[in-house]
Amino acid sequence: MTKIFAICVLSIMGAVFVFGIAGYFIFLSRVKTKKTAIKLKRHLKKNAAWWACCWAAWLIVGFLEWNGARKMNDNYHMICYGLLLLALLLLTILLLLDFFIGKYAYITSQRVYFPDNFGLARQKKKIMYKVSGETLSLWFNNSIMPKKFTIIEKHDELVKLLKDNYKLNKSI
Repeated sequence: MTKIFAICVLSIMGAVFVFGIAGYFIFLSRVKTKKTAIKLKRHLKKNAAWWACCWAAWLIVGFLEWNGARKMNDNYHMICYGLLLLALLLLTILLLLDFFIGKYAYITSQRVYFPDNFGLARQKKKIMYKVSGETLSLWFNNSIMPKKFTIIEKHDELVKLLKDNYKLNKSI
């Protein structure tokens, strides 16, 4: 029973990664149709360090475990670790998309578009903002930590769009 459960979990994890990869292409197609969207550069340095460590640990452990199972002729563990390495390959594609293609977010008067949430956009209802210089901070759903962006184009137009459509965070 545990063997079937482990294989199902690994398969579901792989499916989530595939949906994440598909989300990037949905994001790109949705943003192309938004002519008034303003481009923002996402801050990804902390994410890059964290995901690089996770990726390296996953690669080392997965390869060592798969190689050990192969030498012992343990078919179940070979399948599990093979699925784990397949999920790692999908994660690698997802991370490469995130850090090279998806380094920008787009904001319109109604939504904020991110590349890393399966192609879905965040509604403006519960978004607060704060602009300081070239940095834009957005709080989603009353969160504690903001997502930070660098304003790379149309600064004055963005400030007007934010004032007209979004709520200013006055607590900071």
